Amino acid sequence: SLPLHLDPFVCQEQEFVGWLPALLQSEPLNYWRGSTYIGHDKTYLESLFPREHLFRDKNINFLALIAWRNLQLTGLSCCGIDNLAVFFQQANKHMYLAPFVDLVPGAADGLKKENQNMYKSFKQWWVETGRRPMPEPPMEYKGHGRYE
Repeated sequence: SLPLHLDPFVCQEQEFVGWLPALLQSEPLNYWRGSTYIGHDKTYLESLFPREHLFRDKNINFLALIAWRNLQLTGLSCCGIDNLAVFFQQANKHMYLAPFVDLVPGAADGLKKENQNMYKSFKQWWVETGRRPMPEPPMEYKGHGRYE
C-alpha cells in the first residue's frame, strides 16, 4: 500500500494506474493511518497549511496526507475539519466537501466563518447536482472524533 500512502487519490489516475483498483479490490483500504514520513505533531502539521507553495500542481495530494493526519490527531476539535475541507476545495475534490462535513451533525457550524461560506456554496451546488455519494475512497465517521 505504499503508493496509496503517498497519494490517496492514486486510483483516480486511470491513465497511469487503471489496473490498480482491481488489484486492491480484496484489500482493506486502511492506508491513511500515517507513516514514517508523517509524524504525530499536530502543531507542526498545521504550520504547513499556510505554505501552499509546497502543494501546487502534482504535490497537492501530499497535502491530503497532512490534512488527514491532522484530522486524526485533532478529531472534532481545532482545525482538523477546516483544513481537510479547504484541501478538498484547493485540490478540486469538490464532491468530497459537503458529504465529508455532513458526516458529523453540527460540524458545519464549527467551521471558521470563511470556511462556512465555502461549505454553504459547495453544499448548495452538491444538492443542486443530485447529492451524489462521496467518491472513492469514501470516508466514514466512526464516532468519538475518529474518522476512517
